[in-house]
Amino acid sequence: MFAAAAVFGRFYCSFLCPMGFLQDIMSLITRRLKFKPGRVKSFMWPGVFVLFLTVFSVLFGNGLWGWLDHFSIFGRILNSFAVPVFNNALSPFSGYLNKTSFLQIETEGIDAGFDFYYSFIFVAALFIIGAYRPRWFCNTLCPSGALFSLVFRTGFLKIELNSACPGCKKCERNCPSGSITDGAVDYATCVTCLECVNVCPKRILSVSFKRNAAAPGNLSDETPGGGRAHGSRRAFITGSSALLAGIFSAGYLSKLPLVFKDIKKIKFAIPPGAGNAFDFFSRCSACHLCITNCPTGVLKPALFENGPAGLSKPRLDFEKSHCSYECNVCTGVCPAGALNYLPLDVKKTTAIGKVVLDTSAKTDCIPYKEKIDCGSCAEHCPTGAVYMVRQGDVFVPKIRRAFCNGCGICESVCPVLENKPIRVVALPRHTRVTLLADYEKKLESKKSAVQKNAAPPAGSQTPPGDPSQGKPATGDFPF
Repeated sequence: MFAAAAVFGRFYCSFLCPMGFLQDIMSLITRRLKFKPGRVKSFMWPGVFVLFLTVFSVLFGNGLWGWLDHFSIFGRILNSFAVPVFNNALSPFSGYLNKTSFLQIETEGIDAGFDFYYSFIFVAALFIIGAYRPRWFCNTLCPSGALFSLVFRTGFLKIELNSACPGCKKCERNCPSGSITDGAVDYATCVTCLECVNVCPKRILSVSFKRNAAAPGNLSDETPGGGRAHGSRRAFITGSSALLAGIFSAGYLSKLPLVFKDIKKIKFAIPPGAGNAFDFFSRCSACHLCITNCPTGVLKPALFENGPAGLSKPRLDFEKSHCSYECNVCTGVCPAGALNYLPLDVKKTTAIGKVVLDTSAKTDCIPYKEKIDCGSCAEHCPTGAVYMVRQGDVFVPKIRRAFCNGCGICESVCPVLENKPIRVVALPRHTRVTLLADYEKKLESKKSAVQKNAAPPAGSQTPPGDPSQGKPATGDFPF
């Protein structure tokens, strides 16, 4: 990508970047609404500052960088704003369309509401500011744009014009990034959209590959007022200031609770493949790609339930859904490496939480409190961690935590609406569990070995009922 940027310029910003695509759509809408963009004066120092802030946030293990990444911002807009608006707009017609995929998506509450309104405000800012300053995000706040601008500052792709130029400055007025000023192009901010070539009424603009083109008829990268040397000094001072500010800011922010230092305090489970809370919150960019692809909808963006480091990052909501035992989709879609891919057999034996059951006198568990059979939790448990035993006239649930992988289905299907007696406690560090089938095989092997070793010699007679027959003692699971 860097090599391509050094040759072709910031083509990624124009043709591949999702945020650039979104801004182009909004620019098209504002033009249809007869908004006239003002003259854009391009400046990159905020973007350079954000770039260095992002780099050092990553180096310091700070979760702040996810809020600055363009891909993550677009993911949050898509998942938390665009999908709910589109889906809920069609949900009244789901019966006519025979589509259950258009059921209502929650956009209120602590978890869903924050990301929904944050995304709405960001989209509104893109639209309103973009009506007067197209592509303002690319050349003002985007760290990737600042990085590509540094790479392409001395690139090869150049825009040329011949002596027939009428000087109408239509290219200058239509440049979305404000890179053309009095016949000079600032290639650091040019996004290589070729809009100037398309709008030229005389079709005299063309693209060439000349390093530091200096022909008199070319759109030069010299600044009209001060020349290259003056611009270079200004760029050096600006870049150095942004570098120092980025180091200072990231170092200061690393001391704030945005860095997840205490992995013992975690309220909600984090997705499988995370390994541990520290690595997950340090690497996750909150792009919501795992949330978008989760088939059961158990993944939700968090607010401060897992601390400031977990803001807008995925957590599992077992009150409304569960982590499917036969699914590992989220572990294979993470672009930031916060979730490692887990094969399905490994994911099944990865514990993200542990089940707890309230059997006290104050419990709301139906068999314990109402003396009525229920068994919903044990019926749905895929690992055998929850099972039923007879206690008096009813069957009551019991748990074997060694077999629990924290999928949360017992909690989600519990018919008690408030103060659920069975729930899953999150593990800040994921562990491996033993499958019930594997345990039973080992138990049978031990039984067979005991019976074989205790068998009487051939030809000997054992009195009936003699305990030396070697029958193993039976008992409950030791969990």
